[in-house]
Amino acid sequence: MKILDWRNHNQRINITNSFISSKVLRDISCSGAEYFYADDLSWLPNDFDKILFRKNFLKLYKGIKCFHACSPVNIDNYLINGFTGGNHEKAIAIFNKIFSDIPDEYRKKAIVEISRSREDEALKTFFLCDSKCLINKDGHYLIYGSEYLIVLAANLSAQKISTEYFRQRLKGIGIPTIIEADIDFSLLDNKQIDYLIDYSLSDWANYNIFNSQFTPSEMSIIAKQKLPSSVIINHWHPEKIHDPFNWGKWYSPDKTTCSSC
Repeated sequence: MKILDWRNHNQRINITNSFISSKVLRDISCSGAEYFYADDLSWLPNDFDKILFRKNFLKLYKGIKCFHACSPVNIDNYLINGFTGGNHEKAIAIFNKIFSDIPDEYRKKAIVEISRSREDEALKTFFLCDSKCLINKDGHYLIYGSEYLIVLAANLSAQKISTEYFRQRLKGIGIPTIIEADIDFSLLDNKQIDYLIDYSLSDWANYNIFNSQFTPSEMSIIAKQKLPSSVIINHWHPEKIHDPFNWGKWYSPDKTTCSSC
C-alpha cells in the first residue's frame, strides 16, 4: 500500500483514472460545468459508485504525506512525543512571559476572549499536504509559531493599548521548522478521509477536462487526536519565508539548523 503524496498530482490523477471508467469522464465532459467542485459532487453521474471508489482508494493508499509548520525552541518534544495538539495552558504561560510588561487586565481580556472561541482545538494538529504553501503563502506559522499565540498577540493590538504591532514580538523566539509526516488513515476520522476523497475526485475531473487551466487543490489535514512520533519522517528549516503579516516581505531566520538536524 502507498502513502499518498498530494504534490505528485500527475501520478495520483493517473491512478484515479484507473479506478474510473472512460464513460464517467465522457458524461462529465458533456455536462457543461465550468468547474467541478469538491464540496458539491452533483456533477458526478447518478450511477457513479462512490462507495466502490472509496474502497479502491483505501485499498491502494494507507495514508497521506503531510507537513506541519511550527517554530519550536527545541524540536525534541515532537521527535519524542509526536503531535499532541494545541497545549493552550503552555501557550498562555509563554504569552504572559513575552508580554509581561502589558498590564494584567489587557492580557486577561485577550486570554478570555480567545480561549472562548478556540475551546475545540485542544487535541487538533493542522497540516498542509504541500510544504511550498507553508513557505510561499502561509509563512506566519513558521515565523510567529503557535496560531494560538498569534491570535492572543493580535487581540492585544486590537485593544489599542499602544501603537506597537504585538505579533512582531513572536519573531525569533523559536526556529522555523517544517516537519514531514506520513499519517496513516487509521489515525484520521472518516470525515477527513471523505474530504480527501472528494477533493481527489474534483482534481481528477478538473485535470482531465480543463488540463491547461488546472491548478491542484491545496489540501489540508486536521488530526483530531494525538499522533505518535513514529509518523515523523523528516524535518528542516527554511532559509527564506514569505511573511503575510509584514506586507508580504521575505523573512530570513537567524537559525536554520537545530541540535537534531
